[in-house]
Parts: sequence; C-alpha cells; structure tokens
Amino acid sequence: MIACLPVRAPSSLFAAVLLFTLSTAGCARRAPPPALAAPRALQLLAEAPPVETLQRAELRTDVEVDTRDFERTPRVVTRGETAPLSLDGARARLYGDAEGTRGWSV
Repeated sequence: MIACLPVRAPSSLFAAVLLFTLSTAGCARRAPPPALAAPRALQLLAEAPPVETLQRAELRTDVEVDTRDFERTPRVVTRGETAPLSLDGARARLYGDAEGTRGWSV
C-alpha cells in the first residue's frame, strides 16, 4: 500500500535562491565581442594593360552574355589566381583600389 503525503511548497526566498543558482550556475558567460582588425587589401588581379577589346584574342566560349549591341561571347582581359582566403567570420568586399574607395566593373 502506498500513502500519498502532501508536499509543502518551498518558501519564496528558497525558491528565488534555487532559481537564481540554477539559471546562472551552468550557463556560459557572454564573452566580449572580438576586437575588429583593421581592414586589409588583397590584390586579386594585376592591372590589365589598356587594349581595345576586339584586339584581345582569347575568348570565353563557355560563357554567353545577354546583349543586343555587342558580342555575346566575352573576351579574356586578364587572368589571376589567389590562394583560398579564410575570412574567420569577417566580411569581404570587392573594390577597385587598395583604399576601398573605387568601384569595379566587368
């Protein structure tokens, strides 16, 4: 035979201390945000010499441009390659100059 006994509610002070202890004991502390590093410039392509587009011989036959006025197959202006970049949570933006003031275009 099992007897059911009434359970007394804990006092409000004890409940508050217990709640505070449980809510802060196992929680991770919020770390301050990491310091922002100064922006740095990485040159992805060397400057291409100015040459009339039609004088460039190499074509990209795997790409087609949707245009009515110009060639649909683009010509290669310059080539470049860089090692993989790790942003580590930072953002990357493309600019036309190292100071980040000029835009770029294709």
